[in-house]
Amino acid sequence: ISSIDIDASVSSQFTSALMMAGPTLENGLIINFKGEGISSLPYIRMTHQLMAKMGIAIRFEENQITIPAQAFQPSLYTIESDWSAASYWYGIVAMANQSDIFLENLRRDSLQGDSVIQTITENWGVLPTFEKEGVRIEKTELKSPPQKLEMDFMDCPDLGQTVIALCAASGTAASFTGLQSLAIKETNRLLAMKSELQKVGIAIEIDEKKGTCFIASGQTLREPTESFETYDDHRMAMALSLFALKFPIRLKHPEVVDKSYPQFWKALQSTGFQIHSDRA
Repeated sequence: ISSIDIDASVSSQFTSALMMAGPTLENGLIINFKGEGISSLPYIRMTHQLMAKMGIAIRFEENQITIPAQAFQPSLYTIESDWSAASYWYGIVAMANQSDIFLENLRRDSLQGDSVIQTITENWGVLPTFEKEGVRIEKTELKSPPQKLEMDFMDCPDLGQTVIALCAASGTAASFTGLQSLAIKETNRLLAMKSELQKVGIAIEIDEKKGTCFIASGQTLREPTESFETYDDHRMAMALSLFALKFPIRLKHPEVVDKSYPQFWKALQSTGFQIHSDRA
C-alpha cells in the first residue's frame, strides 16, 4: 500500500483530494498527518462520511487515514448548501436590530465545520429555527454585543474574516487562534483584514505564523473615506459587506464573489440593502 506524509495544519483540501484518489490507486493509500494540529478537521471527517456513503471503507485513526484499493458505488445524495456562505447572513442578522431571513437546504446536523457560526452568533441574540426546507434565522432580542469573544478557528478557518468583521463592527474585543491557514488562501487574509479595518478606525494585532488575531476594546468605529480592497478574494468582499449595516461602504471589484456566491449582491438587495453597482 502506498504511503504519504502531509502537513495537516495547512489545509484540509489537500487531505480530502488525496482521500478521494486513494481508493483508485492499485494498492490503496495511507495518509500520515504531520505538523502541529489538523486544520479544518470537520471537513476531513465530512469527506470520510460522504465517501462511506459511496461504499468506500476507510480507517480513520488519530494521525493516520488508511484507504484500501476499492471501487466507488453509485449512491443518491442531496448536497447541502454552503455554511461558509450562510455565515455572512448570520453576521448580518447579528448586527441588525430586527431581522428574519430564510436560508434554504441547510441542516441542523450538518457535517460542515462552519455550521458553528450558529453558536457564535448566539452571543448577538441570533436564533436559528430549522424547518423542512432549511433554516430561519431571526434576531430574537436586541441585546448588547458581547464585550469579548475568544475562539479557536482551527476547525473552521473560513469563518475567520466573517467573525473578525463582526467583532470589529460591533465593538467586541476578540482573542482568536487557529487562523494560520489564512495566510495561504486567495490572499493573506489576516494581513488583508488588518489593512482594511484600519479604514474604519479599527486596529487589530496579528501573528501570521501563530495564526492569532487580537482586537482591543475601546476603539472608535468610523465611516471609511476610501473603498475597501477585495484582493481578488470572495471572502474579503462578503465579510466586509457587514459594515454596510453601520454606514455606506464602497468595495473595489465586487465581482470576486463569483467564485462561491455569484448572486450575493442581488440577494443583499432583495433584503433591502441599496446596491449601486454595474452588477446590481
